[in-house]
Amino acid sequence: MTDKPAHKSSQAQPGRYGQVYNRQPSINICGASSQPKQSLKTFGVMLNTNKIRQFMKYTFRLFCISIILVFLAWIAKMHFVFGGDYLFRLGTLGVLISFITQIIALTKNTELKSNNLTKLFIINTISLLIIYLGMMLKVSHIMNSQFEKDFVLDFIGIPAILTSIIYNFHHIDKLIDASKTNKLLFYRQLLLPWTLFLFSFLLYAIYSVILTRV
Repeated sequence: MTDKPAHKSSQAQPGRYGQVYNRQPSINICGASSQPKQSLKTFGVMLNTNKIRQFMKYTFRLFCISIILVFLAWIAKMHFVFGGDYLFRLGTLGVLISFITQIIALTKNTELKSNNLTKLFIINTISLLIIYLGMMLKVSHIMNSQFEKDFVLDFIGIPAILTSIIYNFHHIDKLIDASKTNKLLFYRQLLLPWTLFLFSFLLYAIYSVILTRV
């Protein structure tokens, strides 16, 4: 019977000149150190996301306070109470500041970037900024001529509104597939300001009718 070949030993093997070398299992040092680095990176992303969420909540609170001032200004203007224009300017200024800070936060929001929604949010926020500014210039008697009052809202605001509507419907699939957090952000930071602007424009129409009858 033939002898079976002996299994190769993993302990010691003779070298070229008779030296004996011990074979040791290789250790992946890079793989061992990459896990803590990955954990630290994940923790940093989570910490940054929480900061952005808190910042967005502050911008939303500023918007809510400011839009209340705007609607109080509408009530004052309809009843011809002194100071309605100044209150309208103050409220609109707060709204514009909230939109500007919101744009800054949107560029750093990693959740929106993961769903490819950053551009959609920024386009809508810029459009909202333009139309709220145009409404303020239109009704608060800052400009003298009627063309100057209507320029921002009519010639810049209307194209901005159309751009936002077309872009939103073109990318509606991304919004439908987005996470629950991003959907809530859309409803709170964009849909609510759009709805309140439409209500404000309705009050402007009523105010215009009141002026024609006075």
